[in-house]
Amino acid sequence: MPPPTETVRAAGLRWGLRRLGRGPRLLLLHGTGSSGDSWLAVAQRLASHHEVWLPDLPGHGRSEAYADRHASLPRMADSLAALLSAHDGAPDLVAAHSAGAAVMLQMVLDRRIAPRGLLAVNGALAPLPGLAAAVFPPLARLIGASDWLPRLAARQAARPTALARLIASTGSRLGEADVARYRALLTQHSHVRGALDMMGAWQLDALLAGLPRLPVPLWLAAGTRDGTVPCSQSARLAPRIPQARYLPLDGLGHLAHEEAPDRIAALITELHRAVLPSPARP
Repeated sequence: MPPPTETVRAAGLRWGLRRLGRGPRLLLLHGTGSSGDSWLAVAQRLASHHEVWLPDLPGHGRSEAYADRHASLPRMADSLAALLSAHDGAPDLVAAHSAGAAVMLQMVLDRRIAPRGLLAVNGALAPLPGLAAAVFPPLARLIGASDWLPRLAARQAARPTALARLIASTGSRLGEADVARYRALLTQHSHVRGALDMMGAWQLDALLAGLPRLPVPLWLAAGTRDGTVPCSQSARLAPRIPQARYLPLDGLGHLAHEEAPDRIAALITELHRAVLPSPARP
């Protein structure tokens, strides 16, 4: 059984956080519209030799949203770093999925955390292309600012046919338990609104400009079936970062850590062995 979700406070917010295991500390970050529980299967495979932290990002899952609904990348990174600092949670390793990878990298570039190694799983690290960059964030802000539109979006997104299409569009194949977890999340209008807050404030230009000075090894793992963030994005980005490696995940989609937790847990163990002086037990 997974450990219960703790309720902790930091940076003026109430956070949902799971912690399990013992050993070097591993922080696992989810992406937009998900929660820390998306990493549970990976965490349970690593808890015998890591202390694993699974926070919900602001506005997601069981974590409180910003009162002014401005969930920018620097602000989310600063708030999460404050949570870690307040609860003695400095990580030795960080793995992050999709937009969570941007939060991870922002914290490192801002020198708020100093892990020994980083893993991005289908990292969403490029701005939206063309017209979408001008249209989508304001649209997300408009919907998120409404009292009733997030409720409507939650009802529509949680419909079985809509949810099935959404998951299929990622290129991943999930089991019933994972699908049920997403259904439960998407019926919470506060969670949907938190995801819209995040999308409405998202800007990556400054982060991308800083990546050539990233001071820690970064492994960019990308599913070759990803229908959300093409694996070519990670392949193009890796040569721009001095200590980066591109690792294609053959046959996996955007939700790779959920459809193949054994493979992702093995990657984290390999990263541990590569960057920490005391290797993880096999």
